[in-house]
Amino acid sequence: MPTENERFDFILATAVMVAVLVFIARNGPARADQSNQAFAKAGITNAALASFSYETSEGLRYYRAKEYDKAEAAFRKSIVYSPSDAVGYNNLGTVLNDEKKWDDAIGVLRRALELNPGLDLARNNLGWAESHKAQETKAGK
Repeated sequence: MPTENERFDFILATAVMVAVLVFIARNGPARADQSNQAFAKAGITNAALASFSYETSEGLRYYRAKEYDKAEAAFRKSIVYSPSDAVGYNNLGTVLNDEKKWDDAIGVLRRALELNPGLDLARNNLGWAESHKAQETKAGK
């Protein structure tokens, strides 16, 4: 039976893969030139997308190894390369939750939901951060 972390890793990896597949479906080879022009106008380059993907992969690797400080740094870099990707903010929020940095997590996860209100994983992570912050406040921590 998979552990809670293994289930989370699977869900997170699935969300990233879905985002990549949607991107590929929308910007297939037949529209490559057109999509490159659109990316250029938006300031997004293939290098930025590759860097986003790399930093996300590194962040996930560090996260699985419970090296949360390194995962946080990688996810922060991924956001620099793709600041309009809600999944990047959700990934960072997840690490911040594990580090019990509730205020930071709440801000980042709210940003994820501003970018993609339908991202249920971010909504769940936000609820986690808010409830744990409230518990600690109530307990006087």
